[in-house]
Amino acid sequence: MSGEEVSVALVSLGTLVAGVVVIVVGLNYRARMRELRHKERLAMIERGLLPPPEFEAGSVATAASQRSLSLGIIVVGLGLGLTVLIGIAGGALDVGLGVGGAIAILGAAFIVRSIYATPAGRRDVTVPPVTPDKPAF
Repeated sequence: MSGEEVSVALVSLGTLVAGVVVIVVGLNYRARMRELRHKERLAMIERGLLPPPEFEAGSVATAASQRSLSLGIIVVGLGLGLTVLIGIAGGALDVGLGVGGAIAILGAAFIVRSIYATPAGRRDVTVPPVTPDKPAF
């Protein structure tokens, strides 16, 4: 292998390792925040306080958002893997970057969708107030 191919392989490998490290750090941070919210909720209950409903809804991500994030990460990994496979093993770096990059961009779109997805339970619904002379139904 030439020096250029070795440097491309090292950069690709470094990018993959950095991505895995970022994901692991993010998951650890998310788990720690969830644990702290749980401890705060338990402390409120022990003191006789009722946690507000927004407190619970903010701590749980929607299933659709989680699926999009998982799918996005998998598709980005597939795209980067194809880039390395076609570019290095196949000896066609430009084709590898084109095919793998296109698939990685598709995965990035899924990740962006998961960030901007509207949670199902957070729709703005106005409920008319209940008055003593007027029944709710």
